[in-house]
Amino acid sequence: MSNSLVISYFTNSQIDKIRWDDAIEKASNGMAYAYTWYLDAVFPNWSALISENYEYVFPITINSKFGLSYWYSPIYTMQLGIFSSNEITNETINSFFQTIPKKITSIDFSVNPSLLIIPKGFTSTLKKCQVVYLSATYQDLQQRYSSNLKRNLSKANKAELRIEESTDITSVVDLFKAHRGIHIKKVTQQDYDKLYQLIENTLKVEKGFIYSVYQDELLLASCFFSITNNRIIYHKGGVNEIGKKLGAMHFLIDFLIKKHAESSYTLDFGGSSIEAVKRFNQNFSKDEYVFLQLQRGNKMIKVIRKWRDKLK
Repeated sequence: MSNSLVISYFTNSQIDKIRWDDAIEKASNGMAYAYTWYLDAVFPNWSALISENYEYVFPITINSKFGLSYWYSPIYTMQLGIFSSNEITNETINSFFQTIPKKITSIDFSVNPSLLIIPKGFTSTLKKCQVVYLSATYQDLQQRYSSNLKRNLSKANKAELRIEESTDITSVVDLFKAHRGIHIKKVTQQDYDKLYQLIENTLKVEKGFIYSVYQDELLLASCFFSITNNRIIYHKGGVNEIGKKLGAMHFLIDFLIKKHAESSYTLDFGGSSIEAVKRFNQNFSKDEYVFLQLQRGNKMIKVIRKWRDKLK
């Protein structure tokens, strides 16, 4: 029972990463964001709250600024929280949140959809993430496509675009940097280095892939996806101006949907607060799920929000 849970705080060096990844792989709510190879790339000094035998695990990403400790969602990380193959009850959630180290004065991070209660002392913001459930046939999934998407796919097919699976991490980072990152304030080279490391880590453990779109030999778009726990998550990518005109990104996502139709996978677009990105995602399906962003310590949060989550 959850009231008998023994929960301990572990520093990074104390965590048994083999047992941790096994717990995430078996978790009913497991997601790519919670694996060690993901966390090591985006927040190398992550720590955790862990119950006995790694039955429940809860990654923690603590940083400090102005002499205060705070907990926030690392860059490129949409959802964390408690993960387990067991039921995550309200009592379990409260037990973990009551065990959060007292030194953490401010908290602002998003939790996975299994945690839909607001712990005592927290406020929350409801977030939405667009998805495509891939269990249907490709023909049925196509029926849900918007007229705008169908026009773009027709354009892409007439242009004779082609898709290749790639290991060229630089192409993903460079296209993202050139056609998205330059429009975001305060993006640092360290942020791009973390993205490169994340993709490298994911490909190394064979939990992700890169798709690139070409017209003849000209690279138009390149995107990085993870694939774990019956979930394909779109993380980052980019498309150049020619690719935009030819519908290269629509073509790429359609290719992925066609390949994985009639499977147990869910295509997860990763969520975004950017309206144009949300509209693009909804071209493929109107399905979505909700999750919570939890906050505590509002004064510090206002300072953090000025510079955090720059690439979401």
